Amino acid sequence: MFSLRDGRRIQRIGNKAKNLQFLAQRGFSIPLTHVCTWDTYVRYVHGDTQVIEDLRAQLEAKLDRQKRYAVRSSANLEDGQDLSFAGQFKSVLDVQGWKKF
Repeated sequence: MFSLRDGRRIQRIGNKAKNLQFLAQRGFSIPLTHVCTWDTYVRYVHGDTQVIEDLRAQLEAKLDRQKRYAVRSSANLEDGQDLSFAGQFKSVLDVQGWKKF
């Protein structure tokens, strides 16, 4: 899991994350955004159950349980030239603590 604000160029992320990363690298203010790479998804699809525990540990380290968050999908089909709707596959708003999606 990576922060889009830390200045690193992150590869293999969804188009929404790429667009936010582009803006952040050019000095625009973006919301605090954490993203997973496609490699995380590939691990999950191939049955690597450890990926869930890895993500849980990273979330516990990064998120404040007292705050509320928006959790959105970002796929290679979103925020492209043909489809421009962020989070169109899955968006969950007002998430606090550990919520199962």
